[in-house]
Amino acid sequence: MKTVLVLEGTGHDPQALQQLLAEHGYATSNISEGAWPREEALQLAEQFQRDIVQNAPVAIFRSSFDDKLLNVNPAGARMHKYDSPEEMIDTVNRRGVAEALYVDSGHRRAILEKALLTNDWQVYEEQFRCKDGSVTDIYLHIRAVPGADGQPVELEGFVEDVSECKQAERALHFTQFAIDKTSD
Repeated sequence: MKTVLVLEGTGHDPQALQQLLAEHGYATSNISEGAWPREEALQLAEQFQRDIVQNAPVAIFRSSFDDKLLNVNPAGARMHKYDSPEEMIDTVNRRGVAEALYVDSGHRRAILEKALLTNDWQVYEEQFRCKDGSVTDIYLHIRAVPGADGQPVELEGFVEDVSECKQAERALHFTQFAIDKTSD
């Protein structure tokens, strides 16, 4: 398999980058503007993006402002105990993202309002409901996606399952509480 790294407008010396890569065992070539077929470069970039989304270890999603899940990757479906991304999208959209996923559905409205104020990434600690009714502790990384006119058109983000970390944290707090009380 051939992997291609395209460096455009990095502000670095191209020869120095080639030398650094060569010193670490990578073959390099300098393809000048227009020498690489643009269509092939676009196809490689699209394939790269698809591979990252499909194989990411975290959930990656897009949702609408009207409470619909537009896309989710396989990790998102697995994290929430669905058999496939399509099943998750269909099931969640019957009730809406807020009701189907958020343990406290009012949090979605608050997050949405804050996301509309900026295009910057925001991180929230939340609890999401799974298909089987169980609850996962998550970090929700979310931002509003600007359209061509600069106005937000939908939301995108990442979801990290931090349930194991939260369980360990609760166990540690309990242990500390027990030690403190035993000392008394």
